[in-house]
Amino acid sequence: MSKRAAFTLATSYVIGSVAFIGGSILFHPHFSVDDTLFKLGVSLFIVGSVLFLLPALYEWHANFLGLLSYHATPNYNPVSDYDLPSDYILRNHGVNITRSTISVLNGILFTIGSIAYWPTFERVGVVTGNWLFRMGSSFTLLSCIWAFSRTFSQSHHTRGMRQLLRIFFFQFILGAIGFLDT
Repeated sequence: MSKRAAFTLATSYVIGSVAFIGGSILFHPHFSVDDTLFKLGVSLFIVGSVLFLLPALYEWHANFLGLLSYHATPNYNPVSDYDLPSDYILRNHGVNITRSTISVLNGILFTIGSIAYWPTFERVGVVTGNWLFRMGSSFTLLSCIWAFSRTFSQSHHTRGMRQLLRIFFFQFILGAIGFLDT
């Protein structure tokens, strides 16, 4: 992935996070009594959800292109078994595709759940939105646990990096559990 793409994806996550925080504040009962502020909160949730979904779709697409590049090489005639992609490489692509698919499903559930909160849908929308957020949080939790176990099964990380990654994944897991509890 190029530095520009990585920066764009990271920026999308940061802006999406800020939108979620703003939406969460506007969902507080003090603010949500005003219909305009409530709609602004829902709009921020929708924007945040889409900004989380776009990088997930990009990653999912890139993982599929990476896997297809092994099978779509023109005039590829392996001379021996050593010329074939190793099981490790194919397994790693499979893991990446699975994780990015989980992230895409999570993004879709959060986006639809955010839309369901719009006041037009009334009580049915709130209940639907709550359940879609819970399902999306379950996928987030699954994805974080998956990434956590994969990261620490690889031995090339330094001790300090492992500690930093533990904190990072632990925060995501707590956030997902927090959504499941609502």
